[in-house]
Amino acid sequence: MNLTAYSYWEIAFIYAFTVFFDRSDIASIYPIPFFTPKILEDALFTDTHDLLDQLMCSFLSNALNRKKLIESASSTRPLNDYLNAKLRSQDFDLGYNPLSLQEGFKGLTSDLKLKILHALVEWQLQDSSSIRTIVDTLYATTKKDEVNPLVPSPLGYDGQKRAYWQFGGNIAIYIYN
Repeated sequence: MNLTAYSYWEIAFIYAFTVFFDRSDIASIYPIPFFTPKILEDALFTDTHDLLDQLMCSFLSNALNRKKLIESASSTRPLNDYLNAKLRSQDFDLGYNPLSLQEGFKGLTSDLKLKILHALVEWQLQDSSSIRTIVDTLYATTKKDEVNPLVPSPLGYDGQKRAYWQFGGNIAIYIYN
């Protein structure tokens, strides 16, 4: 297991995305299962959970603008093809496709699964027409004196200028230097 404390920001990033983009009232995205950062962390460590499979399928289906949900991560061809395309366009900072060395998403190490899920969140923000609709709608309908629900704000700062963040109703507090 190579997951380090430094990687936890990626867990917070994935969780924050699911909190901010749970906007089915604006556009249809594939369902994201309920989880907390702790549940995601446990799923990464134990791999006894269907959560990672469900997240990968939803995130990839959204990023690819698919009409039908990818139903299982055991069908690795769509993810493998997408990772290869992102590598060709130099949009995957890992520099290689970990699926080319492994037989499927489930067989990857926890840190590689986390890197792929994080990348899939970023690619949804770039490529998903439904996510783009949510962003455009919220920016168009938020008045100048209102806080845009897609723009996170820290809870506050300490004397060392570290920002403290909380996402959704989760009790976890994240510190950013």
